[in-house]
Amino acid sequence: METTAAITMIQSGEGAIYYEEWAHNGDLSVKCELAKHGYFPEYFLDDDTPYVTAYALKAHPEYLPKLIESTKDHQIWAVHEVLIDKRDVTEDELLTHITILNDIIRNDPQDYSGFGEFDRRAEMRMKIAAEKVTLTDLEVTMTREQLYELKNIGWARGLTVRETEQWMTEYEKEHPCKDADGRLDLDAMHERDDWLDIYYEDCEE
Repeated sequence: METTAAITMIQSGEGAIYYEEWAHNGDLSVKCELAKHGYFPEYFLDDDTPYVTAYALKAHPEYLPKLIESTKDHQIWAVHEVLIDKRDVTEDELLTHITILNDIIRNDPQDYSGFGEFDRRAEMRMKIAAEKVTLTDLEVTMTREQLYELKNIGWARGLTVRETEQWMTEYEKEHPCKDADGRLDLDAMHERDDWLDIYYEDCEE
């Protein structure tokens, strides 16, 4: 059966008699679709393909406590994908994951074992701090931008880890530090944002 047809059947809940066969021998995109719809979680959570594992964990977050301390690359990646989008993520969950990532990076400081592209340990620390900070009555009325410019980590409160990263990226685009000639002024940028350095400790090992 063609991949497109199989995916369409999964999306509509049809052809269930084929699902187990597809789980074992189907195309990667078919396996992803099955995992995304919550089928065969025990099997897919142990699949060595990160995308499949991530879809399975997103469909079955109840398995997170079982996998959060895993040192298997595909499960670490899956846990990461779940945590950075989890709005009610706990401090313990983030600290546990940061510890796992620290160990990986210490063992492979050059390539981070392939995890370098999504190193969001700093944003995780920001999330932890933001949810713990106490805002004054006045600060509660301020926008994220105003809090950021006051160097108050409360600007990140209520955001997921991924949203925290995205917000900072957008802020940089909208408020670039430039000199009189319109060139990027790295010194000015550092002066403006150096208060965030504490969250990047261990991120340059």
